[in-house]
Amino acid sequence: MKNVIIAFYLLISSTVLSQAKHSPLIKQGSKLNYLIAIPDGNSFPLTIILDSVSSQYMKWGWVMSDGNKGSWIAKKNSLENANQGWWSDLEPNSEIALTDNQMVGMFSKALWNAIQKDKKVTFDMLEYNVKSPSEQQRFKMAEKEINIVFLEGSNSTSKIWILNNPSFPLIVKIEGNPAGPDIALQSVE
Repeated sequence: MKNVIIAFYLLISSTVLSQAKHSPLIKQGSKLNYLIAIPDGNSFPLTIILDSVSSQYMKWGWVMSDGNKGSWIAKKNSLENANQGWWSDLEPNSEIALTDNQMVGMFSKALWNAIQKDKKVTFDMLEYNVKSPSEQQRFKMAEKEINIVFLEGSNSTSKIWILNNPSFPLIVKIEGNPAGPDIALQSVE
């Protein structure tokens, strides 16, 4: 009987461990390698580097494969309340200060709180609802399933995958983006 209980425990433990989802560590200095798909059908790699991170200020640097680079700066109001993404063309050698309602690469605290409380959020003037992702909608990187919150737009063609991390709700993928390019995180260094 003791062996049956141990075998059952090991079976349950291995099943739980095999279903564990990965949460990449995002911190100052992290390099986020994205694939950007612009509406004209072209795509390009873009590396985003977290230069500075605090509750008052965040600076993201970006580098393209051709060596062009620039940065975005988000201040406290953006980090707390932004409800729109910044989707303009990248300008080499620029440092863009985001407006209070804009954010790059992640959701603001207000959006994250709305997802947790209401199971829906309005981002870029489109309402998104939290859904359970289908097998095809799960997000994987390096063969590991990433712990995400999956959002589907009220237009049913827009989808957003957010890292399930209240400290850093990183946008890992956008598909059918009505406001700009589609993006997909490829790796984190």
